[in-house]
Amino acid sequence: KQWYQRRVRGNELHSFPNNNTLHPTQTRTTISYHMSQAQLFTLTSNFKSAIALINGLEVPRLPVILSRIIRRLETNTEEPPFSEAEEAQLIKVLDISAAELNNILEACSFIFEQSSYYQIGAATLGSQLEKTSLGSAHREAFQKVWQEESQALIARVKSKSLFPSTLESTGWRLHLHLAQSNLSKVKQPSAIFELDLQNEEQKKDKLILEFSKDELKKIYHQ
Repeated sequence: KQWYQRRVRGNELHSFPNNNTLHPTQTRTTISYHMSQAQLFTLTSNFKSAIALINGLEVPRLPVILSRIIRRLETNTEEPPFSEAEEAQLIKVLDISAAELNNILEACSFIFEQSSYYQIGAATLGSQLEKTSLGSAHREAFQKVWQEESQALIARVKSKSLFPSTLESTGWRLHLHLAQSNLSKVKQPSAIFELDLQNEEQKKDKLILEFSKDELKKIYHQ
């Protein structure tokens, strides 16, 4: 999955567009308004290739594929939306290669993941897909499936914490070490911060960060 950016949240992958500054706590109405103006799907070469492949599919076959994908996303499972036998059948029926089928499935999953994360409506999804050069009949298929089956996926996304790890406590200390072993008076200070974290499963972890004097200056002056 090299052709779009994703950020890991615990066991869940969520996608973030590259060219807008929306925050996920905004209301659905606000998000839908801004998303109709912004570019939700980054048009990389691979994504555009996937859109071209989707445009080549017969429209009546598309809702079945989309419905299976969105239901797989709802369950948050690592299992693919189709079994190996089903994929082989799709390759034959759609007259495409295995790589092309994978590209189509990845693109459709990405579209639905983005849509669920920003909780956009079917109309906004349609306007966003229009920017990708997806054909009108194919856009309508995405919109219809999203309108009918998005609620469970959006509800699952809402139920997940935005930040799976929380900060429990902090600590810091100043560390001095010699710049050179034969120059005892030349010392370089560094600050060491210890962050105690706890995830949604109550498991604890410790994050240790070390900054030089110059690095700290850069942070505080940003």
